[in-house]
Amino acid sequence: MVGQSNAMLRCVEPLIPASLRSAVKAGPLDEGIWCLLITGNAAAAKVRQLKPLIEVRLSDEGWKVTSIRLKVVNFR
Repeated sequence: MVGQSNAMLRCVEPLIPASLRSAVKAGPLDEGIWCLLITGNAAAAKVRQLKPLIEVRLSDEGWKVTSIRLKVVNFR
């Protein structure tokens, strides 16, 4: 599942502003719920705005994701 989660992140990275990409990491994928690990509340707020676009991109590419969860973490 880790490989699948990383592949999904690579699929949607072009939708994420270049300045925020380092703040976003692929998290676990469990029963159609994908978790994105985000450094900082500001980055999480921006990614939250992008969730609809991310969901469409994943669907268009054939990934079966029912929901995206954002978790603010510190992984620096």
